[in-house]
Order: sequence, then structure tokens, then C-alpha cells
Amino acid sequence: FPVTIGSYAEQYRPKHLEEVVGQDHIVSYLKNFIKNNKIPHMIFAGLPGTGKTTCALALARDLYGENWKNYFIEINASDDRSLAMIRSKVKEYAKQAILEKDFKIIFLDEADNLAKDAQPALRRIIERYSDRCRFIFSCDYPNRIIDAIKDRCAVFRFKAINSQDMKLLLEKISQKESIDITKDALMTLCVLSNGSMRRALNTLEKMKNGGITNINSEAVYDAMGYINDDDIRRLLISTKYRDWE
Repeated sequence: FPVTIGSYAEQYRPKHLEEVVGQDHIVSYLKNFIKNNKIPHMIFAGLPGTGKTTCALALARDLYGENWKNYFIEINASDDRSLAMIRSKVKEYAKQAILEKDFKIIFLDEADNLAKDAQPALRRIIERYSDRCRFIFSCDYPNRIIDAIKDRCAVFRFKAINSQDMKLLLEKISQKESIDITKDALMTLCVLSNGSMRRALNTLEKMKNGGITNINSEAVYDAMGYINDDDIRRLLISTKYRDWE
């Protein structure tokens, strides 16, 4: 099978809440929700690559066990943001009766892309089927979610993953994938990824598949399309001392 960019992000995605890095404050809440079997409707808000989808999937696995897919559906609102989608996919799944479990989970990814007329309809579905469904919404911009939905959810804000947490995970993956990367390059990758684990993993995979060996900071700058800080300093110095007139 051909290797596609993005497979590292899926291959090394944490399977359980215990494995999630960089979001300890949120993981603590989710673990206690499971422990007490009190799962509210939730909004996961934050920048891409910070673990919103990962936490939703890990929550489902930890809550339902090996048969978690029987009680969990993921719908991406960026694929279809219409009222018709809400009425067909979301409502039809919500109304289905379930056995053995108290409720199932509907995970609506990129919910801030929903059309304006779709959100009021979604609010009514939440009200009607809360006895058998829990809704988790992920979004980059929570201000685009109407108050009538936000008021019915526990809102969690995912922070950018700090460089140190990111570096520890990338070191393990680099060793497992036999990627020769310097410590400076690893830190450069973490900093330039700006808190997005997905961006860091995709860049690491891009360099590995691109045949780059002995990865240093310069290679990371090139792979991510950034200008090296040293090049900027040299440009500023040359500008200061050269007569441009």
C-alpha cells in the first residue's frame, strides 16, 4: 500500500485517555465523568492538532470498551454543513434505540462550520434525544456555535501542546521509526509546529518519506517552509550596514 502523509498522526494517535499528552486538565474531567457514569454534552474548542478528536475517541474507548464503535458515530460538519444533513444523519442516528448501554455518543467534528439554519434544528435534536444520546462538538471557533447549544454543553478549551510534551512523544516516535534527528531539530520542530501535534507528526513523516537523513534544524525549517532565524539576522545586519541608495 502507498504511504500517505498523515498516517503517523493516525498510527500514533492515543487510544486511551491515559495516553493523551498536553491536556491534563481536560483528561482529568473526562476520567471522572466515566468513573461516575455522568457524561454531559460537551464542546471541545481549540486550535487544530491539539487533541479534540483524539479525546473524543479515547473517551468512547474507555467508556464502552472493545465494542465502542457500536455506540459512537463521528460526523464531520465540514463535509456537509446543511440542515438536510442534520435531519438525515444526525437525527436518524439519534432516534435509534440502543441496547445494553444507557446512551450513545454523537461526535460532530468542525461543528463551527454548520450552516446557520442547521444549528437551531440541532438544538431541538439535543433536547429530544438526550435520554439516549450524548453530543460532543469540536470546533476551532466556539463563538460560531449558537448560545442555545453552548448553554446545554460543558465547554472545554484545548490549549496548544507545549513543546516539552511534544518533544517527548516525537523522540519516542523517531526512535521507533528509525529517524535520525538531532535534539536541536526536534525542538525546532516542536516550536514551529505552534502547539499542533498533527503538524509536527506530518512534518516528521514528510521528511522521513522524502528520504531526508540526519535531520537537522535547517531541514526542519525547509520542510515547514520557514526562514531560519540566522538567515533573518544576517539579512537585518546586511540591511543596516549597506547603503541601498
